[in-house]
Amino acid sequence: MREEIESKFHGYEVPQQIYQLIDLEEKLNKRRLSLSQIGFSPDFEQNFYSITPPDFIPFASTGGDGICFGFLTDFGIYKDLTEAPVVCVTPTNDPPLRLVARNLREFLNIAYSVPFVELLEMFWEFEKAEQVQEVLTEVEKDTGFLVKRNRGKIFRALQQTFQLEKIDVLDYLKTVKREREQSIIIPTMDGLGVACPDIPFISYNKYAFNLEAGISDSELERMKNFIKKANKLEKLAFVRDANYRYILTKSDDWAVLELVIDLLESLSLFCEAKVMEGE
Repeated sequence: MREEIESKFHGYEVPQQIYQLIDLEEKLNKRRLSLSQIGFSPDFEQNFYSITPPDFIPFASTGGDGICFGFLTDFGIYKDLTEAPVVCVTPTNDPPLRLVARNLREFLNIAYSVPFVELLEMFWEFEKAEQVQEVLTEVEKDTGFLVKRNRGKIFRALQQTFQLEKIDVLDYLKTVKREREQSIIIPTMDGLGVACPDIPFISYNKYAFNLEAGISDSELERMKNFIKKANKLEKLAFVRDANYRYILTKSDDWAVLELVIDLLESLSLFCEAKVMEGE
């Protein structure tokens, strides 16, 4: 079991909390309960949507609309995944990538602070407490007694396992978004940007992607020329934008896929390159 899970983390050490989640799920199953009943269960499969960042490592899914949560390594800045930001991939929404927590510990706290964890991706968009309260009122009204009872048992078990505390989710999400925006050195199409906390603001060049369909030979050559002259941060911004702009698979936009994989390997980002290869 451990070896299989470790293989999904592409060389990063699996946080102990992940094993605790798996153990908790097994204990709940014996009581005919599951973390999936609160919209949050361990899931390590890289459901590779075209917009999924190459430096994203999934650890849970909600069970609905392909929504999953995972660690954002920021291209290797975070060696310890317990300190890595947590991102929600919600492929049917706009924007589809939403940074929701500074780290795993704080993510578990906000997960404990809502009646259904999938609500986090919705609350991410809200600006006013009244919007949150309106949703919570509807959820309360539409949730039957038995479901509430079972969810209460699951949340108590989650709290006891991780010693969690309830927090103001909207205030937290707004703070985290603001902090992320302030840490971005180069903004990117996916909203995540290239963040580097140890580097002050710098001037930079960004690749101007051709928005027309298809990849011409001249466009590919223009990309290669840009990469030759770009510094590391500019290259990482190129990777984020290319990953978001194109459908990078072996059947679609494969020439750009190969270019991105080669670029990641040239930066010694072998884990990220493997993700792009679908491994």
